Amino acid sequence: MEPLLKDKQHIVKSFFKRLAIAALFQLLLYLVQYLLVPVIAFPDPKDENLSGAIVMITTFVFAFVGMYFFVPNVLYWFATMPIYYWLVSLYHPENIYGINFRDDQFAYLSSTNVLTISIIVLLLEIFVWIIVMLLFSVLRLLKKK
Repeated sequence: MEPLLKDKQHIVKSFFKRLAIAALFQLLLYLVQYLLVPVIAFPDPKDENLSGAIVMITTFVFAFVGMYFFVPNVLYWFATMPIYYWLVSLYHPENIYGINFRDDQFAYLSSTNVLTISIIVLLLEIFVWIIVMLLFSVLRLLKKK
């Protein structure tokens, strides 16, 4: 009975460790996108190309590093996505990435909101996960040869 208890403890410890690492990467992603990037170059809310590129590149880099080296299971990333959403809802610089931006000329157009940005980040993380899994498969095939 003793070894079974240790095995369960190891599984629980491993689960929370991976969950914490995925949450840390979500936190780092938020810090870069909403605290560091605005200091370096605040993207104009009307410039959707620059805003989109910043969100896509930062998400891709952080998700790839996190999934390739630490937590390849996408379920941990799903579970920690509410942290990203909550942090962005809690604080984001005014009009960054077009969030809640109202143009004087085109006020009737809807602006991006926090939920939309969070869904885009989640979809990008799923895309990165697919790339990481394909990369793992290719590397495994090359290793067998």
